[in-house]
Amino acid sequence: LHNYFAEYAEDFNTATLPHKKYYDYDAWEAQEYKQRKEEEQARMSRTAAAAGNVLADEARHREEMRVRMEQKRVEEEHFLRATMNSSKVAEMKQQKLLQTELQHAYKTGDQEKIQKLQRKLAVE
Repeated sequence: LHNYFAEYAEDFNTATLPHKKYYDYDAWEAQEYKQRKEEEQARMSRTAAAAGNVLADEARHREEMRVRMEQKRVEEEHFLRATMNSSKVAEMKQQKLLQTELQHAYKTGDQEKIQKLQRKLAVE
């Protein structure tokens, strides 16, 4: 043990210690602490940036889905309009009118008219 201390004392006096921390340990420790804090802050900022990217990515995805749904709705509407002709529109209006009459017949209790309208609607 005495030999180790003698070797250390000689290295210290001749300024040949293997590392800078052996000359001023408190200063070295403060510097290491500062470096660790800076690295941790850098890591946290990268994590925060990544989280921000995730939120931005999620918002972008939601917007893309909204646009897709809108495009799909517009395409379906165009398809429906393209497949409808004037006779089909008139038929739909007639069926709606019959349904309205059926509701009125139910409210008034006219059983004969109810059966007649139900037969008409069943055929169509």
